[in-house]
Amino acid sequence: MWFGTRAYMQEIRDPGPEPEYESPAWEVKTQYLDGAVGLSKSKSFHREFAFTWDGLTQAQVRQITDYADGVYGDGLIYWFDEYTSTQNALPQAWATPAVGGYDGAPLAGDVRPVLSANSVMSQGYPAELATYTIATTDTLRSVFVPIPPGYSGWVGIHGATDAQDFVKVTPYTGSTAGTVVHPTILSTATTTRVNTEIAGGATGLELSFDNTTDGTFTLAGMIVQILPTGDTPETGGFISGQGHSGCRFDGRPTKVPFVVRSADASQVAIRLVEVA
Repeated sequence: MWFGTRAYMQEIRDPGPEPEYESPAWEVKTQYLDGAVGLSKSKSFHREFAFTWDGLTQAQVRQITDYADGVYGDGLIYWFDEYTSTQNALPQAWATPAVGGYDGAPLAGDVRPVLSANSVMSQGYPAELATYTIATTDTLRSVFVPIPPGYSGWVGIHGATDAQDFVKVTPYTGSTAGTVVHPTILSTATTTRVNTEIAGGATGLELSFDNTTDGTFTLAGMIVQILPTGDTPETGGFISGQGHSGCRFDGRPTKVPFVVRSADASQVAIRLVEVA
């Protein structure tokens, strides 16, 4: 399992076979006098993860607890997850930009995008398009996706062609930024999910908007897949965001040491929570 902060990632042992993945959201259920029920919930949510390891040596334990102890800085925690990263490693709000038009954080500035209907649904892209108007003075948000050794990042930005120069991908090798790429915008009718490869030993990629100039542009959906270098991405329809924007430890890791045939071994459990 490729695990760590942007400052330092390393291979640790895979956790146990039953990790917990949760997607809590704001939700209120109201019982009315006439017996009917009202249910309100946010479109946006965050993810929480629980991992457990059995039979770790002291050295393997430290590989995990050193991050909680701040040995590698206060950066967010990321990891490569075969279950999600090969599908769409982006969090929900980035994969479906229209979420920012409701209760999700806008991806640029403080003004929510204008939403409109997506008239081309043949490949299952989000039903609403998000039109952003940004200025050179706007604060831009970004999302980071790690790339383990032997893998490449693949990016697909779907929307109107006016978005061509407003979505950028920055490859990173450690803390060093590479050359910015502006992916060619794909339509919502194509079966091509991703068309821009980030390879060459990059350890991660950062997706963000580009406010070098003022402008207005429209997005439908975004996909980032992390695949073995040399593999050709599969074609097909939209894949919703399965990843997260970076996590922090919820509480301290729990450790239960025990002895197996005179060798040190420990059980370790952690809970990680996606933060804004």
